Amino acid sequence: MSGRVASRPRVLVIRFGSLGDVVLATAVLEALAAETPAAEVDFVTKEAHAALFDGDPRVARVIRFRRRLAPVLSAIVRTRYDRVYDLHATARSRLAALVARAPEKRTVDKRSRERRALLRGADPSPRLDGGVVGWYGELLGRALPRPRLDAARRGGAARALLAERGVARGSVAVAPGARRATKAWPPRLVADFVRAAAASDRDRPLHLVGGPEEAGLVAELSAATGAPFVVPPLDLLPGVLAETPVLVTGDSAPLHVAEAVGTPVIALFGPTVAAFGFAPRDPRSTRIEVDLSCRPCSLHGEPSCPLGHHLCLAAIEPSRVVDALREALALVREPAFGVSGGAL
Repeated sequence: MSGRVASRPRVLVIRFGSLGDVVLATAVLEALAAETPAAEVDFVTKEAHAALFDGDPRVARVIRFRRRLAPVLSAIVRTRYDRVYDLHATARSRLAALVARAPEKRTVDKRSRERRALLRGADPSPRLDGGVVGWYGELLGRALPRPRLDAARRGGAARALLAERGVARGSVAVAPGARRATKAWPPRLVADFVRAAAASDRDRPLHLVGGPEEAGLVAELSAATGAPFVVPPLDLLPGVLAETPVLVTGDSAPLHVAEAVGTPVIALFGPTVAAFGFAPRDPRSTRIEVDLSCRPCSLHGEPSCPLGHHLCLAAIEPSRVVDALREALALVREPAFGVSGGAL
């Protein structure tokens, strides 16, 4: 082995998207930073997610995928890597790994066959245990630390944004949106929950959080409930979610962003199930769902319910979530994940 490889290895990590998957991939970055601090780690991801890693000391270079793969491949082929970890396992990511000049290349097993079997009514396979972070750990051959995002880097800007939007300190966050419509709690139930939670504890305010594509939804819910709302840019989202004691959300990216900054969640699961790999990991977090024979109906959610009733989420009563919030707030002083930075 050359002196260069021994003293300063170059590692390529590939995970294009989506946002929740990218956040979970930080468990790999954490492991590499802790175990091989001298390594130079390049991270390939979509341009839309790159802001999360600007200034991240775990990443030497973010290779941004925009619309064309050619510039990404060009950037990769110009660098001689020692190891490549493909955390996406698609045709595009496999091509990126293929052009990398590296003696060691590994691709994650995403358990696609086992997850699709659940859609046909099969029992969960033991191979699904551990979730996405566990499967990434299998790729590296060891248990991984928890996913982590640095909320402090833009914490001041995040707090200023919250204050500007009239969000009180200690306010509970509610993220009602989802990339796929069937993964979102119906807006009327979100509004009922916000009103009921505010009435049950007048000393604990709530606010709404959404991405730019959900600005209209959170503004409408704000008008209906009187709760303030904030639409942070992605680089401020970790700081915004670090300021709340609990996040109420669905099976969507904010769940993973919140846990990556140490904030527990109350996660409402509908068309998807925990065995798909994206369940909350913080022991203070709660997953709420209803037992229906039609669940799961989709790996990633759909634009509309295949059966037309959407009972997987419509049957979750706001009072049930209010009770879960009360219990979660009682636990927020407990340490997250035991010792900070410990393996899961």
